[in-house]
Amino acid sequence: MVVSTTRRLLSITAVLATLGLSGAPLALAQLDRSRCCHGSVSGQLLSPEGLEAAYLQSEVPLIEARRAGHRFFDQLEERLATARERAAALLSELVNPSP
Repeated sequence: MVVSTTRRLLSITAVLATLGLSGAPLALAQLDRSRCCHGSVSGQLLSPEGLEAAYLQSEVPLIEARRAGHRFFDQLEERLATARERAAALLSELVNPSP
């Protein structure tokens, strides 16, 4: 489950890198390192279930960041479409002025 969740989160890197935020790859790398260490520390500090729960909670801010990035780009596309429509209407009015 942890591995498939990490794969899903890799799209965060692309979205946030586009925004110029380098913290996402670092956070993902840290999560990957922690996942690799699960076997060596299990039973010492936390149960395997406790480690899994802590890992999943560490992913929450990354998931939220990805969603925020997608919302940003969705709104950006909508605003640009509106700007293009208005510019086209203005050009049309300039070429064919209404009486």
